Amino acid sequence: MEQDWDGKVFEVEALVRETGEFIPLGAIFYKGAWWLVLSYILNDSTQHKVPTKIIRLAQFRHEDHSDPRFRFFVNTPIPTPVLDGDSHSEYVVEAFPSILYTLGPKSTH
Repeated sequence: MEQDWDGKVFEVEALVRETGEFIPLGAIFYKGAWWLVLSYILNDSTQHKVPTKIIRLAQFRHEDHSDPRFRFFVNTPIPTPVLDGDSHSEYVVEAFPSILYTLGPKSTH
């Protein structure tokens, strides 16, 4: 059974390939898998940030993080173009996934 996103966003620490810097990213559990959040929009009706572009975490070597502020540590360096949202055929990315439409207000009509 496919799972909808429950609205929870976890913090992840990831390594940028070109700079060697560690950056914080969001992570969500969606469709039975963990995904890194590359971009968000603000849902005006709920004032929640909603992911617009996500990339499957399983494509990168990662582990549970020892720092309680983070859920995972992604220790495979992620290319900057991927973090910027450019599509790469070697990665599974969902642009504007269906989760965008699950948190809006319900119609009263």
